[in-house]
Amino acid sequence: MRTFMLLFSILLLAGCDSDDLPQADTTMLETDIEFFAREIHPVNEASEPILMLYFETTEIYPCYNYYLDMKSSIEDQEMTVVFKGIGKPEICLTALGPARGQLELPETIKRLKLIRGETTDVYEVDIDQERVQWHLVDAVFSKLVHERSFRVPENSFAVICGTNLQDTQLCSDFNDLILEIPGISEFEFEGVGLRPYPDSSSGHWSNTASRFFLYQEEAAFLEAGEVLKEFTAEHNEPNKGNTIAIVGWDNRKFYSWMMD
Repeated sequence: MRTFMLLFSILLLAGCDSDDLPQADTTMLETDIEFFAREIHPVNEASEPILMLYFETTEIYPCYNYYLDMKSSIEDQEMTVVFKGIGKPEICLTALGPARGQLELPETIKRLKLIRGETTDVYEVDIDQERVQWHLVDAVFSKLVHERSFRVPENSFAVICGTNLQDTQLCSDFNDLILEIPGISEFEFEGVGLRPYPDSSSGHWSNTASRFFLYQEEAAFLEAGEVLKEFTAEHNEPNKGNTIAIVGWDNRKFYSWMMD
C-alpha cells in the first residue's frame, strides 16, 4: 500500500517515457485522493507549529510539481474542500510524482467534507492539544492515511541519532547524558498514530529510533544544546558517519555536524 512517504520521494528521474501517464486536467478530477493532518513550521526559523491538512493524488503525473486545484470554506465547525482539477505549473520538474496540496486546519473544526465532482466524502474529527483523531462517516474517492496524528507537545524535543556500525553506543550514551540534565524527562507518544517528529534517523549504517523529551525551563533546553556540543567534541570524530540532532517543538535545532 502506497503511503505518504512518497511525499518526499522522487519516483523516477528525468528522461523517462511519460506517454502513458495522465496529464494535468483542469476541468475534471477523477483521481482518488489520500490525506492526513500534521503540524508543520511554515518557515525555517524558530516558530510555533501550524496544523495542516495534506492531500495527495493516487495518480502519478509526469511533473513532480503538479498540484491540486482546490478551494475551501468554513461554516460553523464544518470545513468543506472542493477539488476542482490538477494544476500544471509553468516550469515542470521532470520527475514522476503525485499532485499535492495543503490547507491549514483550524482547531475548531469538527467535520470535514471533501467534494470531487458530484461525490462528497465526510469525516468527523476531534482536535485537542495532544492529537487529531479522525472518524470516517462516508468515503468513496478519499482515503485517510493516518486516523490519528499526534501534535507537538509544548516544551518538547526529539533526539535523532544515527551512527556507523562501530559506534552504535553513541546514541544511548548521549541520551543518558540528556536525562542527567535537571528538569528534563523522557516521554512516549501513546498508541498508534503519526508522530510530529521523525521516527528515527535515516541514511546511516545504523539508524536508531528517535527519543522524545520534555523540559520544564528554557535553560534546560539550552543546556541540552551545550551537552551536544561537548559530546561532539569529545566523542564524535568528524567524517565517521555519526550524527546527532536535537529538534525542538518550536523549530529550534542543534546539529552535531555543525559543531565539529
